[in-house]
Amino acid sequence: IEAWVYKAGLPDTARNPESDAFAMVEDRMGYWLDGKQDIDTLKGVANKWSTHEWLHFLNNLPETMTEVQFAQLDETFSLTGTQNAETAFAWYMQAIKRGYEPAYPDLEEFLMTVGRGKFIYRLYGALHNSDREDLQMWTADIYEAARPGYHPIAQRRIDDILAK
Repeated sequence: IEAWVYKAGLPDTARNPESDAFAMVEDRMGYWLDGKQDIDTLKGVANKWSTHEWLHFLNNLPETMTEVQFAQLDETFSLTGTQNAETAFAWYMQAIKRGYEPAYPDLEEFLMTVGRGKFIYRLYGALHNSDREDLQMWTADIYEAARPGYHPIAQRRIDDILAK
């Protein structure tokens, strides 16, 4: 009790937590991407995932994914337009990186209705830093419409992002 209550850090008797959940997510991703399992089998497993498992999956999608696979994920799991802001953010970051335009209308809606800096700063940055001039102009238009609804601190930060 002395070590647990009054000493700094974890006592020597503390067990390190271990979980294979992320490894299992990676395995399932690999099976699907390699064609060893179809999207319906992946759906049966992924529908039981926590938000953290979904974030791990989305944040670790490989660059080698095809456009067809990307669209299949979206169609199967309704990722575009999801109401989970954490998952939506991760999906939209991937959509921006890959130029997945079917997600853009819902991405615009997300930017118009969500004001949390942890989401909007990075999304605006990714859109603005795109090599596509049309995407940069679209981003400026969205921000112009969304700006009045953002907190003044968010306005200043995004002003700075878009000025670069």
